[in-house]
Amino acid sequence: MIQTVDQLERYETGADRIHARDLFHAAKRLEVPVSHLFRDVTTAANDEPRDAEANLMQHSLELLRAFSGIDDAEVRAGLIRLAQRASAEAGSNSAL
Repeated sequence: MIQTVDQLERYETGADRIHARDLFHAAKRLEVPVSHLFRDVTTAANDEPRDAEANLMQHSLELLRAFSGIDDAEVRAGLIRLAQRASAEAGSNSAL
């Protein structure tokens, strides 16, 4: 967890990254779901992502929000299989 003001400033400015385990522990201590920590993470429709990683994070959050709204376990399983196939195909295409 965050130990000093300097460390907090490095997280706020993006100089350091927060590990997933620290987000998990923070959410647990705050007694909120981890998704609560990302509820305000959005980009304007016309803003360019700062880099590919920011774009990937935004898409990941959108996918997670949509997926968590699916109640049907079979539909969720089908989407997981679809994503796995798409990822495998993308990996094999990048090897060309």
